[in-house]
Amino acid sequence: MRDKRSKVERKLEQRLRFEPEEIVKLIAACADDAALGAMIRLAAFTGARREGLASLRVESVVKVQGIDCFKLAEKTGAGVRTVPIHPAIQPLVKQLIEISTDGFLIPSEADKYGHRGDRLGKQFTKLKSSLGFGENHTFHSIRHTVVHLFRSAACPTEIR
Repeated sequence: MRDKRSKVERKLEQRLRFEPEEIVKLIAACADDAALGAMIRLAAFTGARREGLASLRVESVVKVQGIDCFKLAEKTGAGVRTVPIHPAIQPLVKQLIEISTDGFLIPSEADKYGHRGDRLGKQFTKLKSSLGFGENHTFHSIRHTVVHLFRSAACPTEIR
């Protein structure tokens, strides 16, 4: 069946990106939920997907030419990559490694399908809703923010 909505109507139903100050607001609002706060901060500095972050293990932090990096393995071929760890989140990453009890960076329980990010995704939905964000803002919207900032800075695609 053909979608009869206009281009504008379809566009309005797509995911929206957060503004950088809104991400700061999200982080501040989850001060009492360390795991969710860590997940949001890591997403804001890497652009990684929720499940990719939730499945990061202690050994996913590697040194490449003397630089601390995340070795990510997300859902597509392009999602398998090494991402330098921004200096602003290096203390957080160090702390997550030190407090890990199960080998994963972010504490979370897996659902029946083995997905570790689902519970955190639901917590994120409650958090963003409590701050007045609607259904077009999702955890993936943080990724859209990061990509937008790279594009705005004229960062080459291969670096993005």
